[in-house]
Amino acid sequence: MADFFADGQDSSQVTYKPSNHLFTEPIRYFKANDPYYWEVDNIPLKQVQQNILWLRDQVGWQVGSDEGAVKRSDFAELRPRAGGDTHLVTVDPGRFMGRVNDAYGTGIGKLVTQARADYSIIPPDFDSDKEVTFDTMLFRRIIGEAVTGIVGNNGLYDFLQTHTSTPITANVNTVGWQNTYGSFQQNDNSENGIIDIPKIKLALWKADTTAKNYGPDAEDLQQLAVDFTRAWGAPFRTALVNVENQLSIEVPPFNDADYVNNDPTFVPATRVDLLFVYTKPIDASSTAIARSNGTSAVELTSPQLGIVKGAGVISLNAVGPDWTDVTVDPAFLGGAAFDTEKNNPNNRFQALGALDANNNNQISSPTVDQRQTSIGTSGVYGNFPSPDDLMNLAPYLADELQSGSKHPALIGQSILPLAYIFVRKGQLSITNNDILDIRPFFRTAELTYNERAGLAAANPPASLANPVVTNSDLANRLAHIGDLIPKLSVSAINVERTEFFPDDYTVFWGKTPNQMNANWEIPGIPDEDKDKIVSVQFRLFPIHSKEDTITTSLVWFSTMTKNKSEVGRFNLGVTDADSRDADGFPGPIFNFPVDTVTDPYTGVKKVTITVTAQGDNQDVNKQPLIKWYCRVLGYTARDSIIPVTVTY
Repeated sequence: MADFFADGQDSSQVTYKPSNHLFTEPIRYFKANDPYYWEVDNIPLKQVQQNILWLRDQVGWQVGSDEGAVKRSDFAELRPRAGGDTHLVTVDPGRFMGRVNDAYGTGIGKLVTQARADYSIIPPDFDSDKEVTFDTMLFRRIIGEAVTGIVGNNGLYDFLQTHTSTPITANVNTVGWQNTYGSFQQNDNSENGIIDIPKIKLALWKADTTAKNYGPDAEDLQQLAVDFTRAWGAPFRTALVNVENQLSIEVPPFNDADYVNNDPTFVPATRVDLLFVYTKPIDASSTAIARSNGTSAVELTSPQLGIVKGAGVISLNAVGPDWTDVTVDPAFLGGAAFDTEKNNPNNRFQALGALDANNNNQISSPTVDQRQTSIGTSGVYGNFPSPDDLMNLAPYLADELQSGSKHPALIGQSILPLAYIFVRKGQLSITNNDILDIRPFFRTAELTYNERAGLAAANPPASLANPVVTNSDLANRLAHIGDLIPKLSVSAINVERTEFFPDDYTVFWGKTPNQMNANWEIPGIPDEDKDKIVSVQFRLFPIHSKEDTITTSLVWFSTMTKNKSEVGRFNLGVTDADSRDADGFPGPIFNFPVDTVTDPYTGVKKVTITVTAQGDNQDVNKQPLIKWYCRVLGYTARDSIIPVTVTY
């Protein structure tokens, strides 16, 4: 019996699908002696009906069952196949929607970033202006006057894509953005109508716009995002890719030299390659891929196949000041040169061989991955190149890169993975059994919900005009600002504190000027703070005799590091014993530095203040004329935090 169901079964191993109906072959025919009776007459009809129902179960489809459904291998579009006599693999024509990451010399405008402003101005300007210009010929093409050349419009040049945001400027101390739409007066079509929301509202056209996306007077980010899209050629869009003709590619044969194997008991037997098709969209005349063509990138004018070899990166050399192009092998890893110098960050391992002789990308395939039986499928274990994550490349849209300059950083590529190909040792050809079809009709390659929601909730909205700032970019900008600040080296951080006594302490009490000339000890200060004293808070006041007299008394404080400073002056003028206005009147409170000295005999530390005074000491009755009183209320001490070194 032939392989009726095309499932690899030959006549010796036929298995049929389950059925509640009996297949009868041959069916019963009437015989010459059969009586004429309806039950007998219906036997052939019943058998024919049972056979028909059985056949329906074999080739038909039932609700709730996948039997009879189209398999991946039955889907013709972009189907990978092998002839079985060579290493050539072919892919049938087909279509798919693909992401287009191209910004390599595309676009209909020119984007130029102006030189950064002068950092010496106050305040310095850290931002730069972006100028987007469009040639007059573009407008001639848009209005239909010029009929040569290409605009390549796909709608992304026409419609606004995001809501705009307006900086909050009500308060100079407020930094933030608020969601608005229709606020850009040059393109304000209605108060709150639908016509002003993205996907409905048309963007403006300007021949020359110098815009900025910073500061309180920022340009409308909606319009700027569209201008950037025009200048870069709408990168990151999705577009139709049409493979009109059958494609083919030669799969590299198995090569023992693609592996580093220091285990003589094991020999790698299977390499897993990734087959893919480059995304060349129908809305572009060509696209660039990350492959060199002399001094420029390869540009594709039609979709082409590509291969990622599952092995080949084998050269691992030890490079550095202590290692000079030493091949990494068991002897090196077990030697003194590795053990003693491996922690030097200037020593490193450097792998070579990103491309094979045919410019196919290739990865490394360690022996341990070949020997295991946990990572793999279809009985094949080893290294499977990651499907689209390995080859997809986003262009780097740096402000400093001009549109149309064909800078290599602007190259972007995206691919559609089609199949894994099992390349077996000693096998001279690739067969269909060596092809694992992975055409991603049911794949999940989108961002996660949190990632999509985070970008959607960004305010102002993320766009080409307002890209997301990464940690590295933020750190770089902060470092740049730090470079503009004069460098300060701080060896320690000092903190001053003020302590107040629960009750005032007396330094001297009721002393005449001649009794005050001395070094007075400051009481009440704890021993642990005596070496930290910055200043002491004093209160100084006089009391005078009631006798008739006119006199002046002066008081000075000084320390070993500070010269005399006048801290008290009292002018006394009393007649007829009728004035005692200054008696006991509280004097002003002031801070003054002090000395900390150590008694050479006892080793005890003391906090002292040197007092100098002048004035009459006695009245006519030989009584003290003016007496001075001094109290302390508290002190200020300086603590030194653990010494650190800080560079700003």
